[in-house]
Amino acid sequence: MKGAPEVILPLCINVPSSVYANLLSFSQAGNRVLACAYKNLNSFHPSTQLEDIEKGLIFLGLILLHNPLKAETTDTLSILLDADIHCVISTGDALLTALAVGKSCGIIDSGEEIIWENVQGLKINLSINKPQGIVATGNLLEIIKKTK
Repeated sequence: MKGAPEVILPLCINVPSSVYANLLSFSQAGNRVLACAYKNLNSFHPSTQLEDIEKGLIFLGLILLHNPLKAETTDTLSILLDADIHCVISTGDALLTALAVGKSCGIIDSGEEIIWENVQGLKINLSINKPQGIVATGNLLEIIKKTK
């Protein structure tokens, strides 16, 4: 199976510790990252719950997808931002990937402070120069930006 690393990796029994550092590095570079895993099934009964099958998976690796911005994107966004038009990124990508893309196209300045908060109230500072983690309230991700 394949999917978001934050979903697939906890289902695996053999994830090398280096995967997490690699995942962070790949995401910070603006790559879309998928995790792959499998499980041998000796038999299958139609009444088996999917959640029971998706446990004890064997981690295969990470798939990286790099989709660079079109050449005209940065110039177009620069014109819009100079005209004081508020630009946003709407994406299903992982937060660190979205941050890297936002930085590369000029929507997010290097000096801005970005805070991530999870449902338990844990806040992590995601400095663009040295991201450390991700803001979630329920299922919603929020990027809280503070200017310099």
